[in-house]
Amino acid sequence: MKNWKKAIMAILVLGILYSSFVYIQKSKSDEAGKEIAFVDLEITFLVEEVENNASDYIFPGEIVVDHENGLEFGKIKDHVLASHRETIMDSEEPAIVSFPAKSDLYLTIEARATELNDSYVVAAKKLAIGKKIALYSKDYACYGTIIGIEETYND
Repeated sequence: MKNWKKAIMAILVLGILYSSFVYIQKSKSDEAGKEIAFVDLEITFLVEEVENNASDYIFPGEIVVDHENGLEFGKIKDHVLASHRETIMDSEEPAIVSFPAKSDLYLTIEARATELNDSYVVAAKKLAIGKKIALYSKDYACYGTIIGIEETYND
């Protein structure tokens, strides 16, 4: 009977030690998971076929919001209008045609992103080249495609 008591006590002590070990490891991993890395980005969007006077409504420094969830996306850094061009097939040869009544808008936005599993998240959106996002500011709204993501380093 004494051997049974010793065996039960040994099992209880080992169980308590194992539980303590698991608890400590879990709390360490929880703390490690709470470390969030923030990165400053410049995100370039291409908005095709806008009016030629779009520059009148875009102001550097203005806050841009994600239309889908209403979260702040970033601030306008810069924009460039370029003549809208398309490639068409002309007798089985590609030809570039320019449309003077429309422009393509290249919009650069400064944003603060969360780095998560080797990708960036801004305004609850995972960023990727080619992703289309609807954005708006105080004076302008657009639906653009991400064509560039670049980290900025502030020294």
